[in-house]
Amino acid sequence: MNPNEITALTQRGYELFGRGDFPALLDLCADDIEWVMPEIEGVPYAGTWSGKEGLMQFFAAFDAAIRTTRFEPREMIAQGDKVIVLGYFAGEAKPTGRTFENEWVNIHTYNQDGKLARFQQFTNTTVTQAAFSPVAAQSQSTQAPMHH
Repeated sequence: MNPNEITALTQRGYELFGRGDFPALLDLCADDIEWVMPEIEGVPYAGTWSGKEGLMQFFAAFDAAIRTTRFEPREMIAQGDKVIVLGYFAGEAKPTGRTFENEWVNIHTYNQDGKLARFQQFTNTTVTQAAFSPVAAQSQSTQAPMHH
């Protein structure tokens, strides 16, 4: 697939994710997809999720844990079988009621059939962990410096 095709697939995936249409999003994924979120203690959706069943478990855990107020994929860079996406998130950790915002980088890797084979996210884990922590230190901010 060429960079324009995988970029369009990635954009479609973000649209479906934003609408919460997880079954349609699963159709864009390989059966053996690997979904890698940062390891963050106390965050229910952290870690690696495998296969479509694992991915549905991730979506359920994410939906139960997060109330999203802003989700913005801002820039996409495609090369070879990968699309790198730079973005921004703002929301609330449902278990604590704490709001937080974060910039993120996602790497999408596609297989030869044009299916998403691997997803990996990079973000400021300290900000996320503070939002989910039952006892966040007074001096700990739950906002990462934003570069707009």
